[in-house]
Amino acid sequence: MNARSEFDKDFYKLMNNSVFGKLMENVRDRMRASLETKWDRVRKMIANPTFIDCTVIKEELVFVEMQQSTVKFDKAIFAGASILDQSKILMYDFHYNTIHSTFGGNNVQLLYCDTDSFIYCIRCDDLYSDLCFGSIQGRLDLSSYPQDHRLYNVANKKVVGKFKDELDGKIITEFVGLSSKLYSFKTCQRQEVKKAKGVNRVVINREMSFNDYKTCLNESIEFYRQMNNIVSSNHLIRTVQMNKRVLFNFDDKRVIKADGKGTYSFGHYEIVNDSSSSSSSSSSS
Repeated sequence: MNARSEFDKDFYKLMNNSVFGKLMENVRDRMRASLETKWDRVRKMIANPTFIDCTVIKEELVFVEMQQSTVKFDKAIFAGASILDQSKILMYDFHYNTIHSTFGGNNVQLLYCDTDSFIYCIRCDDLYSDLCFGSIQGRLDLSSYPQDHRLYNVANKKVVGKFKDELDGKIITEFVGLSSKLYSFKTCQRQEVKKAKGVNRVVINREMSFNDYKTCLNESIEFYRQMNNIVSSNHLIRTVQMNKRVLFNFDDKRVIKADGKGTYSFGHYEIVNDSSSSSSSSSSS
């Protein structure tokens, strides 16, 4: 299927992720819930060892939460674990055996990575010429480039395990990474791409800028924005306004270098030689 909009793209991504998520589901966390109208039955349920909590919705309606008395292990967790391991192998193999071997380890700086993506700073004379030759071309899906682009090729279109240029040939000129799923970059066409997990898209688009990310990183200033959310409390749906922290340069998944921008992974051998290191923000270029 071809995704024609951001909704389509997110929808098909969710379909794939849902399969993995159900394979890894922890059935121990499930509970039994019921709506009770008789207090005698509620008292019996409260006396049960599997009782968790109850909420009085109104005088004759109580919501009761109970633990499962038995647990049926019917999820193929081994399959989900295998998918995760295969994904890590694919990512490490591409980074070390393809990118490093093509451009040289000293010419490659990994700015950011997620479960299935990389953002690189690569120093070379002609990036597209290097991508045309060697083993790296066979690892790429080049079908998203314009048809008049010299790298355009449909041989690996939609092939599982192939990497695609998400910007379709546009060059990133500046990048700021603050934390996991919290980053922004600019392209040579002056386009700004901003990511902030948990923040409403309208707030990201209208009230946040690339310069805000840079200020947050360089000056350690946190940014807050007003957000409107729909929440449910005691089965009553209402709209609330919150003052949410949207930008911060603290990252509990990395150890910051003394330069204030580069990071180490936890357990890295060079951390002992960098006494100024602390858990904080991610990289910038």
